[in-house]
Amino acid sequence: MELSSDVQRYISESLLADLWQTRQIAHPSYPGSKWVLVGPERRGRLVMMSDLFDASVRLSTSSAPRSGHIAPDWQLVARFASAEMILAMARVAETAPDTEPIAWSRRLLNRRLQAIGWNRVTGRFRAWFGSTTVWESPCRMYRLGVSVQPGYRVRTAELCGFDVQVEIGATTPVAVVISLAEAVTKTPSDSRKDAA
Repeated sequence: MELSSDVQRYISESLLADLWQTRQIAHPSYPGSKWVLVGPERRGRLVMMSDLFDASVRLSTSSAPRSGHIAPDWQLVARFASAEMILAMARVAETAPDTEPIAWSRRLLNRRLQAIGWNRVTGRFRAWFGSTTVWESPCRMYRLGVSVQPGYRVRTAELCGFDVQVEIGATTPVAVVISLAEAVTKTPSDSRKDAA
């Protein structure tokens, strides 16, 4: 689903009801203007922009130290996604543990994806020794690909389908990725048909 200005307004209003704060408000008459929202605990930061060439949502962490340590910054970029997916990720970003980034938690990611019905398409041998591991949603309409570099560190990840395209940074917490996968799994089939 395209992240139009109406969808972005709906996301903003929903997050404001959850005590998020606005730092900047998009104005349809000003190309390039954007929504900037910060979570109630000032951990998550959501930037939504819509202009003639690009409509996207960027979810990231603030770089402030938390509980005595500086967590690795992470970011994901959604070019196509439903409002429910963006809201699910933003809400989880506020509480996701920084100690479980997908960069070194592929086993945890695999267990949690299997728990919500996703299947690993890549065989076990290729998953551990290949460069890309791919999981498929229960409806087989969405795929999550995780690419690794030498040393088995995650380089990039991407969730894609006919109405979803989200680029996921290597240090994004597993909980945020799972929230996205759950939102995709829970998307009603009627809205999928409408989007097609």
